[in-house]
Amino acid sequence: MPLNQHLVYLNSTIKELGIKTISYIILITLFLPKFAFAEWDLSFANIIRSYPTAFALQSKAGYGLPIWGKGGSGPLYGYLRPSLQLQTSGVINSFGGQFDFFPISFLGAYGGSRRVYRNASELQSFDCTLLVCKSTVGHQYLGAKMALALGPLFLVGDLRVTRLDVKDKSRAFADETSTLIGSNGADTLRSFTTVLGFKVNESLKFGVLGVHNKMLHTPGETTMAILFGQKSFGEWEWLVGPGLFRGREKDRHLTVFSLLKWVPQKGLPLF
Repeated sequence: MPLNQHLVYLNSTIKELGIKTISYIILITLFLPKFAFAEWDLSFANIIRSYPTAFALQSKAGYGLPIWGKGGSGPLYGYLRPSLQLQTSGVINSFGGQFDFFPISFLGAYGGSRRVYRNASELQSFDCTLLVCKSTVGHQYLGAKMALALGPLFLVGDLRVTRLDVKDKSRAFADETSTLIGSNGADTLRSFTTVLGFKVNESLKFGVLGVHNKMLHTPGETTMAILFGQKSFGEWEWLVGPGLFRGREKDRHLTVFSLLKWVPQKGLPLF
């Protein structure tokens, strides 16, 4: 099969799976309370980035169902987990659902769907007179995550492919998360996040956070590299550090990234 047919098939598969995800999550959640050892998880986060300017409040709630082993006694267990997610920055708000399948706690896949409601008349680094900066955007995505550890060293990888469908199809659109430009009406975003770190103790970590984004149908890519420190205070975690952001025009900017998280209920996810 030619490459372009493979890409069309992948896009249609992502869209179909994403649309169905929230419905499946609702149905599964109705039956999950009947399973022993199932665990709720709940978290709230504040995300800040100095360039491009970003501020968001986020909440996630999930329900993990062990499929073998038992969480809390080491990494040797597997689970299924439906979850719901809310995020707001005032002018940009989103709601979505996700389903995780981790045959072992440190290696798994996920898929989901999210609706983003944008009412921003301006977005940093974009000309909103030429691009669609408002409009509703549908996200349907598939991804895979992995975590490895060797002594105090740890490595986390997250690869995600997202189909973006914009309601206003009159012209190319701005994507505020990746700061990339998508083609008229729809495009596919590939994102890869890596974390390489060193654990000093259970409450203190240092490392490098890297993010790479690229659209399928339009040129340009963006990257971000952050040197971070992460400190835990009971149910609270704070990751913060300076770094470098490289824009789609290959421009470079100093940036500061902060992620403050409150996790009142940990649940089954290892990371």
